Amino acid sequence: MGRVLLDITTSLDGFVTGPGADLAHGLFTVLEGMAHHHFTRRPMEQVLLCTEVMAEARRNAEIAGICGSFDADVRRWLLDLLGGAVTRGDVPEDIDLEGVVTMLMIIADGVWWRRALDPNFDPAAMVPIFMDIARHMLRGRPVPVRQNEGEA
Repeated sequence: MGRVLLDITTSLDGFVTGPGADLAHGLFTVLEGMAHHHFTRRPMEQVLLCTEVMAEARRNAEIAGICGSFDADVRRWLLDLLGGAVTRGDVPEDIDLEGVVTMLMIIADGVWWRRALDPNFDPAAMVPIFMDIARHMLRGRPVPVRQNEGEA
């Protein structure tokens, strides 16, 4: 089991950030680059390994611990990224960053499962849809305008 865990950990090394995580290019450019990288460029072998690991985590507490640790690292990294975007003014301050990160991770997991299960699935076609969803979640809530506010 130790060798399998080492292989899994090694295959996930550098997985979180991928290329282009520099906010100088703007949050949405970074997110789109990450989506393209993780959805379309990750080798099928890695996709299949990750889905197998996720399935095994339901049966094996040691694997579940590794997956939980990995998810916590991804979550922390994404929260830091989005927090930086708030600081830069790319994202409004009233965004539920925890909720957004949870949904982004759910979508990414789903894309990988679909890649693993459907040989006709085109993950590149999902990147623009993913970006529409990400922009929607990160645009902020409209503030109601009070009538007659500021009028004399």
